[in-house]
Amino acid sequence: MINKLLKTYGLLFLLSVVMISCKKDRTEPDGKKDVLTGAWQESGLTGGFARLVVFEPGGGFSLKASDKEGLLTTLSGKYTIEGDNLKVSITEQTERQANGSMLKTTVNTKLYENGKFLITYLSILTINHITYPADGPVSTISKFNKILPL
Repeated sequence: MINKLLKTYGLLFLLSVVMISCKKDRTEPDGKKDVLTGAWQESGLTGGFARLVVFEPGGGFSLKASDKEGLLTTLSGKYTIEGDNLKVSITEQTERQANGSMLKTTVNTKLYENGKFLITYLSILTINHITYPADGPVSTISKFNKILPL
């Protein structure tokens, strides 16, 4: 009788352990993953600059712009998506100074204004947005290749 109980409870315990260990990777409610979550390298850039954008679980965002010498600027903030609409709010900027030190500044600006995004082939991100060069607003297309899922 005791042997049968031990086997039954042992089996239940084993199934419980298996069920818990086999659950899908989940993030906390404030750490939700979405289709943009990951690191994306901008393609087709000229002038020797490289841009990497990171969409973090839970809405964190960063853009790192660098040249051959190393990191120049990092923009950090939050992003939200609704359908194919992308909104990015930048709250902090970090820049490498000529002497090599880093200067951190609090900012409040939008990135990828009126942004609409599309992901093709699961690894190419296209963002259609407005930029503001000196001669006025311009419709701009930025393309990125996914390099790292988060």
